[in-house]
Amino acid sequence: MKNKIYPILTLNLILTVLFIGLASAVVTFSNVPTLSQSGNSAQITATSNINETVQFTIDDISYRGKTITFNPISNVNMISSQPQTIPITYTIPSNFDFKFGESFSTTLTSQGLTSNDIKTQTITFVASDFCSFGNEGNLDVSIRNINVNGFSSNDNEWYPFDEVEIEVKVENNGNDDINNVGVAWCLYDNENDNCVTDNTESDFNLNDGKDKTITIKFTLDPNDLEPGVTDYTFHVSATGEISSKDNNLDGKDSCETDSENIDLIIPNDFVILSDIAVNPNPVQCNSDVQINAKVWNIGDDDQNDIKVRVSIDDLSLNKEVEIGDIDSFDNDKLSLTLNIPKDAKEQNYALSFLVLNEDDDVYESDDNEDSLFEVPLQVEGGCSTSPTPSGRTPAVVAATLSQGSVPKAGKEFMVEVSITNVGTEPMTFSIDANDFEDWSTVEIDQSSILVNSAQVGKVTLRVNVNDDAFGEKIFNIEVKSGNNEPVIQPLSVTIEPSSSGGFKFPGISGGVIGINGNNWYLWGIGLLNVVLVIIIIIIAIRVAKS
Repeated sequence: MKNKIYPILTLNLILTVLFIGLASAVVTFSNVPTLSQSGNSAQITATSNINETVQFTIDDISYRGKTITFNPISNVNMISSQPQTIPITYTIPSNFDFKFGESFSTTLTSQGLTSNDIKTQTITFVASDFCSFGNEGNLDVSIRNINVNGFSSNDNEWYPFDEVEIEVKVENNGNDDINNVGVAWCLYDNENDNCVTDNTESDFNLNDGKDKTITIKFTLDPNDLEPGVTDYTFHVSATGEISSKDNNLDGKDSCETDSENIDLIIPNDFVILSDIAVNPNPVQCNSDVQINAKVWNIGDDDQNDIKVRVSIDDLSLNKEVEIGDIDSFDNDKLSLTLNIPKDAKEQNYALSFLVLNEDDDVYESDDNEDSLFEVPLQVEGGCSTSPTPSGRTPAVVAATLSQGSVPKAGKEFMVEVSITNVGTEPMTFSIDANDFEDWSTVEIDQSSILVNSAQVGKVTLRVNVNDDAFGEKIFNIEVKSGNNEPVIQPLSVTIEPSSSGGFKFPGISGGVIGINGNNWYLWGIGLLNVVLVIIIIIIAIRVAKS
């Protein structure tokens, strides 16, 4: 009986070991590549824990009617625990439309022919080239200039909410025309492999040898950005359709790219305002103006006890609004109402905003720019101002030299006169000038001007200076309405000598003697000539008498 049991036990043991070996067969993958859209091959490492032959298959990738095909992989005889290199080769159609920043995945499958063990591994293409096509049309695109308006002092270092302006030049350096040229751009997050913001700017034709420059403008919206990411690249491409007599090129797409590395600046502590809205604007005196804005924490750290101080200094208005706590790359709302005094002047005011931290200090960028914002606010209508004294012209007059004008002997200079109507109704003002007759003549471009209430009118005076005038001169500008007393505005100017710098001695042709310490010897020569003339005259008189 015992002799019969031993063979049965031995057979069971063999079957059990074999079953365990088959059940535990495992293939693992390592050194998993990211496939290149500009390449055609890659390698992956596979390791089996038993000796057996393994079959590998990989799926094709189809996108928008185009297919990336993978070549068959030969069966591999795997040796237990010894890594094997598995080759991957593929073919990409020339017009396969990789969308920049997107990934395209396939599945590599291994199956043991003895154990029947199946394992899968995802392998991915990442579209790392901003062009999906070649450049047989010989296009060229180049980033010529970057200008940032906001908190940054460096054109390649941007803050959230900076306004970016980029000049791009597209050139057709080929022998064929290129039609329907589109300029596309993308701000690429290098850490997460995706475009955070992108657009297509234009569509134009470009004949051979021609070029075109366009300007790309956008605002860096923090909603598009990943908190903590600072490494970006700005990509731009120009893509067009070749128009050629060569049938091999005609109708083909041609594309070229350029890029610039961009650092996103994220300070530890920085809170700003955006989307400031003031309503109404203009606003009347003795009425309310509603102010709304977003308070953005674009710093790396969460912030506590944020406040916003809103003021109009010229109206002695000052209000502080508690905002509270805002997490990094989050925002809250600012909302308040200001009442405009009834005795305010009708003019333009600066509405100022300061964003303060928990210590009542103004937030600063890494470039030492304060979190200070100003919005113009026009106040007009319904204001009670002091009336103009009875009988006096209701005007405020200011006179200044025109830009670039220099009062000079023998020359002309210009004077700009501003007349503000401080009355309550439209008024016609007459303009005159006097007390200039001994050193110049004056022409006025308008002898009268109609100016609406609270508005400003301007006239220009053309002053022709006499040749012999120099030194300080004063003349008066008179502005008058009807029979009212005129407003007199004096203007003082200093007349420079003419370029000749002096005067002529009578009877001496071309003898210009400059009043200048550097030509004293000319004075001596001139005086000697005068003495000689006098002596000659005296001698001539004596000879005549004798």
